[in-house]
Amino acid sequence: QREQAALRSALSAERARLQAERQELEEEKARMQAPSVRKSDVLSLNLGGERIVQRRRSTLCAVEDSFLAARFSGRWEQELDRDEDGRYFINYPPELFVPLLDYLGARETEDPSRDVPLPVGPENQRPQFQAMLRYFGMLPAVSVLDAVRTPYESVVGCDHGLAFEVVPKTNSLFLVALEMCAGRSVATAATATVYICQGTLLRRLRQRDEWRQAATGPLRPCRASRLELSEPVLLQ
Repeated sequence: QREQAALRSALSAERARLQAERQELEEEKARMQAPSVRKSDVLSLNLGGERIVQRRRSTLCAVEDSFLAARFSGRWEQELDRDEDGRYFINYPPELFVPLLDYLGARETEDPSRDVPLPVGPENQRPQFQAMLRYFGMLPAVSVLDAVRTPYESVVGCDHGLAFEVVPKTNSLFLVALEMCAGRSVATAATATVYICQGTLLRRLRQRDEWRQAATGPLRPCRASRLELSEPVLLQ
């Protein structure tokens, strides 16, 4: 009975979270449909307090699945940083952000069948430029791991962290544990910490306050390691 009561309590809490999430999505949808937000809008950008430039909203959203496109899609207009004159503030200097703007402009106007190479950035600031590209979601995925059909014994590498979204195919269900392993490159057991939150990965990835710790435990190299969640998570 205690277990059933705990499950009912968890179900009620998850339903409340999902209801709040749906409300947020509806509000975002309304903002996206607002007539004040158009792809043809010309936006003024303050680049690190050093230079003012203007670009169309469509240019900033040229890479549709990027974090930069999500920021300027119109969904989060009230949450974007602005300077005292109301211009959008970009916390990167011109020498880093302008090459990215040029790349986005080329992506927007080039034939979709032709690839536009990513810029490499200033020679003396390559690491900072790559970090900016990662932050805005411009870099392609390094690798894709098939978590269903990849045998544990064939996992070679071991990243410092990864983020993924879990969606049920048909019926709602409770997620109570995760099974994973460390890569072969790890000599001894590694320690993993699992954080969870509700909502789509794109929206929540940068919202650190929305994530809560759900499990922690050791991962054995190339062997199944089960991490029990502190409470069931409703998926629907």
